[in-house]
Amino acid sequence: KKLQAKSRQQDKPTVDSRFRGIDQQSVKQTGHYFSSLEFCIMEGNTKYTKAELEKLVYENGGTCVQNALAKTFCVVT
Repeated sequence: KKLQAKSRQQDKPTVDSRFRGIDQQSVKQTGHYFSSLEFCIMEGNTKYTKAELEKLVYENGGTCVQNALAKTFCVVT
């Protein structure tokens, strides 16, 4: 009898939650201060987390990206 090799399923690689953006659909827009502005928030600090900063941007009409481009208004580190 031949032994059958068991195929191992590998988990798909994912990005750590610290580096992922928040779900924009779960945030209600309350202002327009940042409308048409794009932000790249790299990390938070001791006062605000990355998710809290992204939420503030979305609430005020801005957008967040994970990789800064030429059209990105501000990179927050």
